[in-house]
Amino acid sequence: DWSSDVCSSDLEIYVIILSGHSEYSNKQYEHAGWKLNAVEDDLFLFENGKLIDYVHVFGIPYRYTLGRYGDEGGFFYMEPTPGEENRKGYRMVSDEPVASVSSGVYNGVTGIDVTLDGNGTIYYTTDCSDPDELSNVYTGPIRLDHTTILRSVCVEPEKKESSILTCSYLINETHDLPVVSLVTDPWHLWDANDGIYIDGTTRKEIEYPASAAYFGPDGVWAKTCGIKMHGLTSLIASPKKSFTLKFSGVYGGPLHFDLFGDGEVTAFKSVILRADSESVYASFLRDNLLHKLAKRYSTAMLAQNTRYAVLYLNGEYWGIYSIREQYTPFFYASNLGVPEDTVSIAKNYIRGGTGLAEVQSYTKNHSMTEPDHYAYVAERIDVDSLIDWAIFEAYCDNFDISVDGKWRWGLVDVDLGFSMNRCFTNVLDEPQVGMMLRKLFQNETFKKKFMTRLAELLKGGLSDENVTALIDEMAGEIRSEIPNEIRRWGGPKNWETMVKTLKDYVDGRTLAMITGAKKTFGLTDEEFAAYFGALVP
Repeated sequence: DWSSDVCSSDLEIYVIILSGHSEYSNKQYEHAGWKLNAVEDDLFLFENGKLIDYVHVFGIPYRYTLGRYGDEGGFFYMEPTPGEENRKGYRMVSDEPVASVSSGVYNGVTGIDVTLDGNGTIYYTTDCSDPDELSNVYTGPIRLDHTTILRSVCVEPEKKESSILTCSYLINETHDLPVVSLVTDPWHLWDANDGIYIDGTTRKEIEYPASAAYFGPDGVWAKTCGIKMHGLTSLIASPKKSFTLKFSGVYGGPLHFDLFGDGEVTAFKSVILRADSESVYASFLRDNLLHKLAKRYSTAMLAQNTRYAVLYLNGEYWGIYSIREQYTPFFYASNLGVPEDTVSIAKNYIRGGTGLAEVQSYTKNHSMTEPDHYAYVAERIDVDSLIDWAIFEAYCDNFDISVDGKWRWGLVDVDLGFSMNRCFTNVLDEPQVGMMLRKLFQNETFKKKFMTRLAELLKGGLSDENVTALIDEMAGEIRSEIPNEIRRWGGPKNWETMVKTLKDYVDGRTLAMITGAKKTFGLTDEEFAAYFGALVP
């Protein structure tokens, strides 16, 4: 709204929307392919190479814009007015209230007394709705004797109301897992027309403001964020649904916390709260198991860090969830050490007009027995990444396969793995990447690299003993929480049986994989002995 502070009949108004999506441009508005950061940024206006105006943008509250009013400088506005003269807005924003008791889990108490402090009048709610001037007026300490979400705001004359302070008080709720509290106005979730948590809807693109807090043995954090629904199966078919939390600039920027305790990536622009929908009536282990194995034993392939937690949604127990990294350009940049704006992502099917599609087409139309042809492909994809992806997908016999990566591959959606006993056919039958693999196996260099890596993994990270031990470790993390999950969602009542079924699948998987490799790839007895002799009982 910065360039629309003067409107007259002899001045041409040219409106540019800094949306980051130039493809949205139309006859009325031009959309730029970049946008400003609400936390802090700089905007320069040039005419014929000469700087004619400049503004330093910072601290724009959520749902507000920043604009000029005459010569008086910057004002905050509730709504942008592109092409129109700015009116007088708010020069100042009230400070957020301060609570005497921090958000947290309080066990072994009869209750807590919370005092709120702030300028002007403090309004508050305990039903998770956004507080405003129609809400309760704070007059003194608030006594809480059960789990409560307390939300408050300061209102002063001639100032924009403060941002909302959201405090999550989990009182006498005992869990062995870390706890996540996710809070948003109930209207955002349950409204029949606009709610995003409605069974059978696919409102994945709608984003609402929320507050997320984490309480664990490794620390505590609380942060404003955006929430969107995640996934498809859980959104449509399951009452227990997954969320994406967005920590973009409009909410104050990335979350800074060593969320997975490995020190590798400590800044996140988004994370997933995953309901593990395909596993909700099974073990909660399958998808998380393979991602943990990949994180531990593959440096070439990308996998999402994951950890278990208990979710409270608007103060109500919502069950066991997985906190998961999300595949985004920021994720790849953070994990690969490259600039975020250099990352391209191919999801699901490889689309035409991309570099990866060109490699796929080249592979399809050229014999990989020719060294030069193979070299062309190997220069454009990470062969080691593709090999690891194929092995891990084949190991769990995942039949819900999709490819994801910037010429590198990553695991996606393996909830349906560990349920069938095929070896490699699930991967080779995939129409696009499977075709590339079949062609690459024509090349002896690739074949040898693949078999050597397969033997290495089956001797180590994917050995029957190692995978079984990890299953026991992960099951031990969530075992004490399963009764609460059953009370909330009705299942999985046969969880211990499901864990045993998963372990039974792993028992003997090494032998199944090597015999499957011999059959699928036509290995001679000599080749089989050379690669896998040490693995034969």
